[in-house]
Amino acid sequence: YLIASHSNIKTLCNRERNLTDGQILKLKQLDGYIGLFTNSNFTSLDKKLSYEQRRINFINHLKYLIEILKFDYKKIIISTDDMNFSPDINYHNLETYKLETIYPLIRKDIETNFSKEIADAILIENSKNLIKQINQ
Repeated sequence: YLIASHSNIKTLCNRERNLTDGQILKLKQLDGYIGLFTNSNFTSLDKKLSYEQRRINFINHLKYLIEILKFDYKKIIISTDDMNFSPDINYHNLETYKLETIYPLIRKDIETNFSKEIADAILIENSKNLIKQINQ
């Protein structure tokens, strides 16, 4: 199984860890998964954005992936352990951002911009399906 985790769209944020359109299209061709990263260091180079703008930037990465590159939403995962939109490079600082307040926001953002079906897939079902495939 091919998984590019903790990666976003280099076209939207030129970070070395983010993926180019070509890499994403190759991942798509190989039927791989992409794990988008909510940390705002990987969605924008601007560290002075508001919390709301950081959330919007993340959704813009998701939109680009699904709408522009036509990446199958059933192959997109968002890890709940780093769902923080933090501008801090210490992106696993769970003391600052509590999952129980972040998760409903990202779910609402995805449902508003896409659908409940896509939110369920990206936030829950895709991870379960990948784990099931790996365990077979």
